[in-house]
Formats: sequence, structure tokens, C-alpha cells
Amino acid sequence: MGEACQALRKGDLKAAGQKYREAALILRERKDSRYQEVQQIITEIEQTANR
Repeated sequence: MGEACQALRKGDLKAAGQKYREAALILRERKDSRYQEVQQIITEIEQTANR
């Protein structure tokens, strides 16, 4: 998720979204509670990118 944060700080929404999606898959497989939080971040990135 560190790479996703870096991409987000640089304003690269496409790369950030992709990295967060990769992290979400891993978290879902591990049944990690942070999965929902990452899903919300992805939704916010997509909404921002579509403006």
C-alpha cells in the first residue's frame, strides 16, 4: 500500500487505484479487516478521477 500512497501523493490516480486494487485482493484473501477501508479509498479515487 506504500506504493499506492506514493502514487496518490504524486497525483497519479490511475496508478494509485491499481495499487490499491492489488492490495485489496491480498487483504480479501487474508480476510483482513482493512479490506473495507481500502475499498472505500478505491471508490473515492475513482470518483475523483471521473470528475
